[in-house]
Amino acid sequence: MSNLASNPNQSCTKQAASVDFDGFASVLSVERATGVCYRLNPLARWSTYNNVPPVLKIEEPYGEMQAWPADAWGECHAVDLHELFSEGKLK
Repeated sequence: MSNLASNPNQSCTKQAASVDFDGFASVLSVERATGVCYRLNPLARWSTYNNVPPVLKIEEPYGEMQAWPADAWGECHAVDLHELFSEGKLK
């Protein structure tokens, strides 16, 4: 799975994930939850423009990864993290 897929709507393997949602999500966790690959660049540009830095989260098996704010996901990729990771949505 590549964060820089040539087709932003390229299908990725959808996997149920156990996520402790705090308003930020990594590209990997969103890809796992939706089965869609997303580009990192729009999220990074959004964070720079809005002066909202990503936070670091542990993603198994890769270790520390950058997690991007819910507002960035909504504006850049039309993904509602609150709906996606609300309790009971993922098992």
